[in-house]
Amino acid sequence: MRFKDGQASIFLILSVLILFGGFLFFALDEGGREPAIIDLPVLQMKQFVQGCLERAAAEGLQSIGKHGGYHTAPDYSWQAKEVYANYIHPESSHYGEEFSDDSWHPEDIWFPYYVLVANHSPERSRMEAELARSISAHLDSCVGNFSPLNDQGVSIEKGEKEIAVTIFEGGVSFLLNWPLLISQGHSQESVSRFSSTLAFPLERMLGAAGEITALHLQDPVSICMSCLFELSERSNLSIQVFRYPDNALIYTITATNTSIAQSYNLSFAIGHGTP
Repeated sequence: MRFKDGQASIFLILSVLILFGGFLFFALDEGGREPAIIDLPVLQMKQFVQGCLERAAAEGLQSIGKHGGYHTAPDYSWQAKEVYANYIHPESSHYGEEFSDDSWHPEDIWFPYYVLVANHSPERSRMEAELARSISAHLDSCVGNFSPLNDQGVSIEKGEKEIAVTIFEGGVSFLLNWPLLISQGHSQESVSRFSSTLAFPLERMLGAAGEITALHLQDPVSICMSCLFELSERSNLSIQVFRYPDNALIYTITATNTSIAQSYNLSFAIGHGTP
């Protein structure tokens, strides 16, 4: 019995060695090269792009907020450079003097008209598309040429990226589909999908903007200050309105203590007195 037990032990040891040898064989490339070492660069790539997506989402939200939900000015928009050809900003004590303040650039200040002859406020789907365009631009700036990874001997081939934005009650979600082929030495790996979600009151702010738009469509001449106060209280948002020299009204809706900024503004124009 002892002899047979010894035989069994020998066969068990041989079986383990064969299995281990098989594992090593499949871990190597067919040409006998070393095992893949690309796991770390892939992880770094995912973390790098994920960080840039989150940063670009915050920057994109800030950018479109300043411009009423648009990445670029639509056909119906209030342009400071046109209105203030002979003025400087109204907050200055020299308001009405010739424009000469080099620190203020009116060409960068514009607001989409939500009401001008008709209702021009953007649909949610349009705003989601505009936000996606803004995020794409900020993402390119953040990623650059992937230089942090290139310095480590990693090369990246980029495909076409697609960004889907969804605005929902209480937040905004971002889905990035960006095929990336990562190469290091003889090894290659691909990644493509990244996502992020922010708790953010954009849906609530858009609702308030919609109510303001409806008020002006009902009464193009007057401003219902009591309505604005009630809306502000009910939505827990600050609402300010300024009249500018061309009789346009610029509304700014402000949410405080947001996930991306202490104070976040959504600004848009109303053509006052035009039904």
